[in-house]
Amino acid sequence: SGMFAPLLRTSHQNPAAQRIVIHVAIHGDDVNTKWREPLPSLWALAHGKGTAAHVDKMWNSHRHLLFEGCARDTVKGAPLIPSLAGGILCVSGVIPYELQEAFLTCDCSVDMAKFEDITEDYGRAIKLIRKALEDVVKHDDSKIKIKEGTFKTAVMQEVIKIKAQDRT
Repeated sequence: SGMFAPLLRTSHQNPAAQRIVIHVAIHGDDVNTKWREPLPSLWALAHGKGTAAHVDKMWNSHRHLLFEGCARDTVKGAPLIPSLAGGILCVSGVIPYELQEAFLTCDCSVDMAKFEDITEDYGRAIKLIRKALEDVVKHDDSKIKIKEGTFKTAVMQEVIKIKAQDRT
C-alpha cells in the first residue's frame, strides 16, 4: 500500500529503486503511516529516532539497504551509508555483532549530526560496538578501517583504553 510499495518490492533487485527508498528515508520530513517496512525503520534510523528493534528488522530482512550500493547478498566489506550509520549508533540496547564489525572494518563514514550530547552519545555509540572492538583489538587492530572524522577519533581513543586494560 502507498506509492512506495512497488519500489519496496523491487529494491533488493533494482539499485535505482533502492536509492530512491534510501533517499526518501533520509530526506523525508516525517514517516507516513501507510509506508510498509523497511521504510519506517529506515526513516527512524536516518533521523536518530530508531530503536534496537528497528536495527534488528533492517539487519534480519533488509540489511543491504544499510550499505552503500549493495544488492541483497553483497554487503560484506561495503561501507555503511553515513546517515544511517549515525542513526544506528543513536539506538539504545544491542546491535548485531556483524553490524558492529561493519562499523569498524568497512571504511565507513559516520554522520554524527544526530548526536546531541556528545559525551553521552559517544559513550553509547562506543558501547554498541564494544564487543567487536575488543575482539578486533585483541586479534588484529590493523583491520580497523574507518574514514577520518569524529567517529574514528572516538574509536581510536577507545582502542588505547582497551590496550591499556589488557596490559594491566
